[in-house]
Amino acid sequence: NVRDATISTDGKYLVYVQDEGELQSLWLKQIPTGSSVQIAPPTNVIFQGIAISPDNSWVYYNIWDRKNVGEIFRVSALGGAPQKVIHDCMPNIEISPDGKRIAFVRNVDEEAASYLIIADISTLKETRLTVGGKDLGGVDSFVWSPDGKSLALFGRKPSEDGKYPLTISEINLENDTQKLIWSG
Repeated sequence: NVRDATISTDGKYLVYVQDEGELQSLWLKQIPTGSSVQIAPPTNVIFQGIAISPDNSWVYYNIWDRKNVGEIFRVSALGGAPQKVIHDCMPNIEISPDGKRIAFVRNVDEEAASYLIIADISTLKETRLTVGGKDLGGVDSFVWSPDGKSLALFGRKPSEDGKYPLTISEINLENDTQKLIWSG
């Protein structure tokens, strides 16, 4: 009944979504001891992504209530009340290696486009990055480079035969450039 999971960068914690029929809850497991604690109670939502801050103090999660847009919350790894961080986002979230930024995707219906957004965690100031386009495709998922200076983007782009082959591209955060690395 585990739907999604992520592990901390040091391998000491596992956060997972427990599926309980129409309800889902969020759990934190301390790997060395094997003990688990519920950090978000069972609710009628869908968890769409989870991440652990590099210092293991926060668990970030994206939820969708099956009606509105997704929202990112964070909760202390020790438990407590969740705090809303981001409104209007798609599945998947990633925390930068330094723990200061969060990456997520937002659809902009008026533009019929999706954008990768980087937000400063302390101020929530957002920066929309150049993503997608005819040669690069859209974004399905992404991951930070270890130095936090770029992101690898995994996506799909429509081809002339009507298929959507996988693409891997890199976006350089220092100069907001993107290059296609592989398409297949």
